[in-house]
Amino acid sequence: MNTFFIIIIAIFAITEFTILYINRERIKQKDKLVEDAVKNFEEFHFNHIVWQEKQEYFQSQKWLDLRTLILHRDKYTCIDCGRSDKPLEIHHITYDKWKNEDPENLVSLCRDCHQLRHDRTGYSYNKTH
Repeated sequence: MNTFFIIIIAIFAITEFTILYINRERIKQKDKLVEDAVKNFEEFHFNHIVWQEKQEYFQSQKWLDLRTLILHRDKYTCIDCGRSDKPLEIHHITYDKWKNEDPENLVSLCRDCHQLRHDRTGYSYNKTH
């Protein structure tokens, strides 16, 4: 009879341990989901602020004048494919001097070539400039 109770207690203990372990794993998963959600929100918020800042800058007279200078320098031609019959955008080679660009850091590209440059570098492409 004592053996029977020991087996029942052992089964109960194993069951309780299993339930606790499963619950602990579920809590870890929920914590990870919350952590990921917070991280995604923070990234979204940062990207939204950066996007707004970019929009304001790309509408500024300083940028519009610089854009015109680069287009004129490049003879209103995409420097990658040589086409001049497509709308042109200005590409930043690097963003090291963001908002204080050197003309040597900017080039005229058609939309297709601009997208290709961004695909190769891994930077997201934004059709606002």
